[in-house]
Amino acid sequence: MTARLSKGGGRSKIEIGNLEDQIVLDRPDGTKPQRAMMNRMNVFTQPQTALFGQQAFLALGRLQGHAFKSMMSYQIEALAFLKHRYEQDVKLLEDLNASKEIDDAVHIYTDFFQNALNDYSSEAGKMANIGSKFASETADRIQREAEALADELSSPKAA
Repeated sequence: MTARLSKGGGRSKIEIGNLEDQIVLDRPDGTKPQRAMMNRMNVFTQPQTALFGQQAFLALGRLQGHAFKSMMSYQIEALAFLKHRYEQDVKLLEDLNASKEIDDAVHIYTDFFQNALNDYSSEAGKMANIGSKFASETADRIQREAEALADELSSPKAA
């Protein structure tokens, strides 16, 4: 039994099997192995199947936890931004109520909309940075999980 992680063309694949019988879990061209070939192949023994299932299940759980953390980070940032903007809305009303002249009101509105425009553009950048950071972390995490799974399957205790 052999297990190997290979990288190429920006994709990774895990190959499990021997020279005669090989299962490819992720082909670069996106096609799936022939069903007839899968039916006649018996490269896993019961303990190996259980080990592969356990490791894959744990890896999936870790990736789901990472996705949840990512979604919550977006929510936290969005809610903090909304809180700030709502405070600015209240301040606008307070400033308008306190103004004595029409020129003051125009100045208050101008400042409010200028600050709002700056806040929204800044927030868009923050959201893009959060997305970029988590996309990069997810790619690294998937690579580590694939390598760990390949190492576990190729170790002597898995054979």
